Amino acid sequence: MRIVDVTGFRYNFGGQTSEYLAHNIDDANDTKYFGFVDFRGSWVMMRQVESTGIIRYAVGKQSYATNWTGRAALTYDVINVVMP
Repeated sequence: MRIVDVTGFRYNFGGQTSEYLAHNIDDANDTKYFGFVDFRGSWVMMRQVESTGIIRYAVGKQSYATNWTGRAALTYDVINVVMP
């Protein structure tokens, strides 16, 4: 999987070949959310808790808009667990 952030920086996560592009950012609070979507509609949400430095991910294959709206209630984990 490769994630491209809003600056164009590419994060590579091994064997996955899809490219996820930055779609939404919610950075108004200590817990920040970043939403990424690929051309097939699969998505990755990244949650960063700034005060602890902890970053976790949630993934899905459809309904990006619905999941972005409900992002706080998603189940997040480390990248190698959500993208084995």
